[in-house]
Amino acid sequence: MTSNNHYCPVVGTCPHEPVKIIQNSFFVIEPFDEDKEKRETAIDEGLSDYYGKKNFTLITADREITDKGLYCDICEKIKSCQVCLADITPRDVIENETKKDR
Repeated sequence: MTSNNHYCPVVGTCPHEPVKIIQNSFFVIEPFDEDKEKRETAIDEGLSDYYGKKNFTLITADREITDKGLYCDICEKIKSCQVCLADITPRDVIENETKKDR
């Protein structure tokens, strides 16, 4: 591993540097499950209440198609956002909570 900020584990040196940070941008990393849309709506509503509807950018990995590989696309989105929101809840916790709610 290198301390260079332009390091890429796929190709070595990142070909997409420098990456410009988008002000008031939020990248959401989340499971692709049945609650994905509900989570995104809740995040969007919360950010709208705080920033105002048009004063932030909510970014997800699947919103737009790019010519970059998936790894590069997600890496660039993480680097360019001001805040990264990641749901890293283990799947078994989600499944157990879902069963309790039924």
